[in-house]
Amino acid sequence: MRSFRRGAVAVRSAALIVVALAGCAEVLPPDGHVILYVDADAPLPNAPGSIPVAGAPAALFDRVRVELFAPDGATPCDGCVREFDLDQETVRGGATFKIVAADGASRARLLLFRGTPLGPEPAPQSTIELVMQLPELPSEGAVEVTAFLPTEALGVPIGSLDEPVPAALGWSGAGHAGDWKPAQRVPCVGDARPGEVCIPGGAYWMGHRTMVGLPGRWAANVERLVVVSPFWMDSTEVTVSQFRDVMTTPFESTGTNGAIPWTGHYATSPDDPILDSCTFTVAPEPAHDRLPVNCVWRRAAEAFCANKGSRLPTEAEFEFVAGAFESRLHVWGSDEPSCDDAVWGRSTVVPHKTGDASPCVAEGAIALPLELFDAEGTVRAGRDRVEIEGGTVFDLAGNVGEWTSDTFNEPWEACWNREGSQVFVNPSCAIPGEEGEGYHAVRGGLWYGPAALTRAAARYAQSPDPGVHTGFRCVRSATAP
Repeated sequence: MRSFRRGAVAVRSAALIVVALAGCAEVLPPDGHVILYVDADAPLPNAPGSIPVAGAPAALFDRVRVELFAPDGATPCDGCVREFDLDQETVRGGATFKIVAADGASRARLLLFRGTPLGPEPAPQSTIELVMQLPELPSEGAVEVTAFLPTEALGVPIGSLDEPVPAALGWSGAGHAGDWKPAQRVPCVGDARPGEVCIPGGAYWMGHRTMVGLPGRWAANVERLVVVSPFWMDSTEVTVSQFRDVMTTPFESTGTNGAIPWTGHYATSPDDPILDSCTFTVAPEPAHDRLPVNCVWRRAAEAFCANKGSRLPTEAEFEFVAGAFESRLHVWGSDEPSCDDAVWGRSTVVPHKTGDASPCVAEGAIALPLELFDAEGTVRAGRDRVEIEGGTVFDLAGNVGEWTSDTFNEPWEACWNREGSQVFVNPSCAIPGEEGEGYHAVRGGLWYGPAALTRAAARYAQSPDPGVHTGFRCVRSATAP
């Protein structure tokens, strides 16, 4: 598929499609033709060389494909497919195709999608599709039509080859790129509590097409468009001392206050007990109090958050932040982590079955997650964080895995597989009752895990019982009551 940019022209035997984006001066064909304007309301990339607008929503789509069909054709006619990049300024100014249907092409199908290096074919659940009936060509001159691709129609084709929708005649004079309201950054309402950071609402792609070839319950390679409302998020993972201060009495039937206590010695070989890596201590312990708490029952994590008027984050909320609000592969970008970027690959005692679980620690080292602040309050170095107005959210990749409020559902199961629009607004997969006592979703990677688990979309399933890897942080909604 050939990509066309400003001023490019191509002629083929069946139909002529001339890509002429805004600002191009070209001589129109003398024969009758259609000028097809492409419009969309989703945020698109900035034009090359333009200065990004602070606080603007992240681009959701960046590519459009136009296909022409003869009256009885089920596949595009010969030479009747063009594809090119779109940007915000071009669509607002008028992105056009000029079409001469030399052999009577009567229908146009447009696909708006997010291009990836993994292949040109867009997935149905992440594509906006419109099939329109082209108007009858005049003997000379032009007929203008507009193809509007609304974000709310994601995954639900508008028209079909059998029943195309009538073409919308004319052009408004200005496109609507970036006007989709759910994508706009929405500030928090109210004031932050100590240790909280405002996460502005917005839209992003949850899941990543690179999350393939991993163990089944880690995979998250189906992209879905998600809208989240603003919320407050703890800047750090809950520490041992914070957990002890709140959970002061035995929790339910666990015989503890909600976390398995440290055994009293450190695991330094594969023959040592895995629970030597639990960080919680019943009494204050200087070497542990600043560590993130792990080995936590999920219900205890919920109770801790509820005690301070908060809750566990949903998977969608966590990934929104872990992808730096713009669906990054890692919170810092697309390059794989070094051992200095995040706390991962640091244990030879509890390795995952991936072959690369412990490249960042010498054999025999203590198998524990790392504290964020030292005794002087200095922050550990790394790129595992996102800085936003009002603060920084740390340890979004690695250290301890973090409980979410969601029951674990595969991409094809009920929570994520539905008919109709594929725009998910504040999705939650908290399945109540007996079914909800099964596996739950954990996010954020872990200190002894492989590099793949530092990706923003990485997820895995965990029973509600405490795992050595599992800690948490809290969030609370920040919308108007």
